[in-house]
Amino acid sequence: MFYKVSSNNTKTRLFKHTASIQYVDDTTVSEILAPDEDSRMQSALDELITWSDSNYMKVNSKKTKEMILGQLRKQQPLPLLISNHNVEQVTSFKLLGVTINDALKWDDNIAAVTSKAVKRLWFLKKLKRAGVSQADLVYYYQADIRPILKYTCPLPCLACKYYRTTVEAP
Repeated sequence: MFYKVSSNNTKTRLFKHTASIQYVDDTTVSEILAPDEDSRMQSALDELITWSDSNYMKVNSKKTKEMILGQLRKQQPLPLLISNHNVEQVTSFKLLGVTINDALKWDDNIAAVTSKAVKRLWFLKKLKRAGVSQADLVYYYQADIRPILKYTCPLPCLACKYYRTTVEAP
């Protein structure tokens, strides 16, 4: 309940010129700029830090990342600062289990999901070699592997006949 109160409190006081998405202990701040417009992200970050300090919380500067989408103007924007330390600028990051890159392509997310699923499929193979029953193998697959594959699956794929007959098949 505390988070919800804090979250509502944050929305009314911060991010006047930016949008924020808050989920449990993560806050994502974004802004859309016209080609000739200057960024207000540093002031939004400063407001967030001030609010956090006054509510006895701390922004972890090592976990704070900046990603720029779209074309940059002729000059690179100034780096964001937290306590005189530059915020790391990245080309991709993970947000609520989905890997997003600056080109808005699925490649990084597909690679991350595939890597995670392959590790669990390897364990499923080990279970089979150990003589685990087929019913238990199916249960393990449905409980531990299929959710990974389905969680970030793009919507167009859900209608795909191949997807329905292979991933969804019991």
